[in-house]
Amino acid sequence: RLAKRFADAAALAVDNAQIRAALEHQAQTDRLTGLYNHRFFHERLRAELTRASRTRDSVALLVFDLDDFKRVNDVHGHGIGDQVLMGLAEIMTETIRASDVACRIGGEEFAVIMPSCDVVAAKGLAARLNDELALANFEPAGKMTVSVGIAQGPLHAMNPRELVACSEAAMMTAKAAGKNRVVVAEREAA
Repeated sequence: RLAKRFADAAALAVDNAQIRAALEHQAQTDRLTGLYNHRFFHERLRAELTRASRTRDSVALLVFDLDDFKRVNDVHGHGIGDQVLMGLAEIMTETIRASDVACRIGGEEFAVIMPSCDVVAAKGLAARLNDELALANFEPAGKMTVSVGIAQGPLHAMNPRELVACSEAAMMTAKAAGKNRVVVAEREAA
């Protein structure tokens, strides 16, 4: 009887741990894409910048969104728009390194945190993402492109909010320059 009670208690503890892990995963991920969500993005970026500061390392940040995504939703509907977002998320997870952190930070806006990387490595990832997107066809929406902004901590900013602002400003510059391009934040802008 005593062994059965111990076994029951152990089984309950395992169940509780599994439930807790599942709830934690749900709280950290975007339900549609399976990528990390906005909240997790900011927590992880802060942690990576702190680590980079402590170890005198760097962290690169890519922020990008789908060009003309509103047109996809307007012409084809939100269901097709969701399929495009899921397709982009799949391309991201297949393209990034295991140590990179892929996030959906808003509507059609995504980010990749690249620990121990600089602008050159980030530009390489952006090129690979663009190459993979060029091969993909999101029928019936067709081909999709992204505008990418890149910043590096601590080169451009050491504060998470400022680093995000640098990346977003570079992304907006890419959009203003004609979309479907990669722009690195200017050091003076930081």
